[in-house]
Amino acid sequence: MPRDDEPSALAKAMAQSQMGLQLVAPIIGMGGLGWLLDRHFLTSPWITLAGLILGVIGGMVNFIHAALHPPGEKE
Repeated sequence: MPRDDEPSALAKAMAQSQMGLQLVAPIIGMGGLGWLLDRHFLTSPWITLAGLILGVIGGMVNFIHAALHPPGEKE
């Protein structure tokens, strides 16, 4: 029987899916922004590549921070 202070299975699954989104969303967002800027400035593919690299770095930072400090963890 689970204790009252333990999160439910659904809460654990939601936290893990949030970690996945925190990894993927910056990559898609920065890559998309880089693609739009490449189209505007006619510099393809350089700004897109820079955006993807920055998105990967940002996504990994978010992912590592979420893995080391899970939600609900007491400081």
